[in-house]
Amino acid sequence: MDLSRHWGGIWPALRGKPSLVMLHRWFPFHMEKTEPYSIAAYIGAIERATRAGKQPLVLDIGANVGAYTLIGAALGARLLAIDMQPTCAALVECHLSLSNLKAEVFNAYASAPGATQVLSVPMEDCVKTASPTAVVGRFPTGVVTKKTLRAATLDASLLRPVPPLHVAQLVKSRLGAGEKLAATKIDVEGYEVGVIEALRPAWPLLGDILVEVQPRAWKFANVSMEAGIETFRALVDQSNRRIVSLAHDTQEAGKRRIAKDAVTDPDVCALPRFKGQQAIPSRRRKGLPQGDVLAELDFDGLAAMLRYMMRHPRKSGLFRDFLFTSRQCGG
Repeated sequence: MDLSRHWGGIWPALRGKPSLVMLHRWFPFHMEKTEPYSIAAYIGAIERATRAGKQPLVLDIGANVGAYTLIGAALGARLLAIDMQPTCAALVECHLSLSNLKAEVFNAYASAPGATQVLSVPMEDCVKTASPTAVVGRFPTGVVTKKTLRAATLDASLLRPVPPLHVAQLVKSRLGAGEKLAATKIDVEGYEVGVIEALRPAWPLLGDILVEVQPRAWKFANVSMEAGIETFRALVDQSNRRIVSLAHDTQEAGKRRIAKDAVTDPDVCALPRFKGQQAIPSRRRKGLPQGDVLAELDFDGLAAMLRYMMRHPRKSGLFRDFLFTSRQCGG
């Protein structure tokens, strides 16, 4: 499926770019429904770095079938794509080849310096084990299905050894003097706190950071709610980062159906700002927008939302996307 024309109608920066070819028919539509503003913010970070006269360097951790990697490469960025699932890594390379694009692709799991454990990961699919703490036989969130249960009985010949990749060292080795990453995207099904901690030595070198957060899966990574919140607090404090909650579709953000809308990089200086409990839709004061809206949160608002997601997954959803940016507003 050539996505250039279709995605160009949603994210204008992709209009006229080289063909973007993916074999998965459902995945592109999943992206535009659930992550329109995450992709728009990702594109915006790359475009700002390009306008500054640089060839951006971008890190895609949890690349899956390669949608973010393809988009970044099409925009002229240098891509570091990481996925611990062998089939996912192979699909990323396949889609890059079909699209005549290039990136560095690593079949590994993101780790801190000193990690040595090699994991055995199923080769037959691209969904089962997106996190190194996911037990074979269930999804990282703990859900067991017939498909994942079958994975627990796989013969050793159907498993591939996957090594750790010291991501902070990788970032430093690829950056030139005075250079920073334009964007870092993290989507690792509950292992996000571990990845952020693994990147800690490189935090000053990170530009915009896009993270899909699944707090109900943190327990499988031996991360408590409070420990996860403290990691995010340290990340925000390190560069005085602003926090943006990215709506999952444009209808939730007060727009029409996504297929008819162009989605552009959110202006973080023009967004509504929610503090503390205002981040939780049911607790916002009268007159404030309800629902999953595109908004800036203070840190107490982020913490409140994470705790709410833990307690009320049916109301809040199992995952949400956040942007952590050092962009500042004048005045």
